[in-house]
Amino acid sequence: MNEKYKVAAYLRLSQEDGDKDISDSIVSQKNIIERKVEELGKDFFIADYYIDDGYTGLNTDRPDFKRMIQDVEKGNVNCVITKDLSRLSRNSFEANYYIELYFLEREIRYISVLDNVDTGIKNSNNDMIQFKTLINDWYSKDISRKIKSSVWARKEKGMFLGAIAPFRI
Repeated sequence: MNEKYKVAAYLRLSQEDGDKDISDSIVSQKNIIERKVEELGKDFFIADYYIDDGYTGLNTDRPDFKRMIQDVEKGNVNCVITKDLSRLSRNSFEANYYIELYFLEREIRYISVLDNVDTGIKNSNNDMIQFKTLINDWYSKDISRKIKSSVWARKEKGMFLGAIAPFRI
């Protein structure tokens, strides 16, 4: 028996990602997910798009993420697809909770396109989920430390730290 997969296409772009090139944009994420759904075949269709534009990946306190979880609870979706693991969450604890516990208990298939993760099939990349989510978490914390260090160094040199000059000519 073929199961029909009602896909939640989840897209997220943090404010910090805004200066990156098109590969990280919402439009690009949408295209990647749509191509994957087409590749998966007629048993998959996108039930809805869940887009959190301008929200951090360090926690799941995001409006459309919450709406997606509500739709999971209601049975409106039974598959979640993201461009990569970091779009779901950059917090390793939360990412692993959703992928390996929450979705599993509710029989929700999770697919991360670029990481080649698919909990609906057995593959070696599924074994790498915890490692990849840990790297995503570490990356966020490392960037945060570097930014704080840079701001501190500017402050120590007596440089202006605001967005607008403190005087007018």
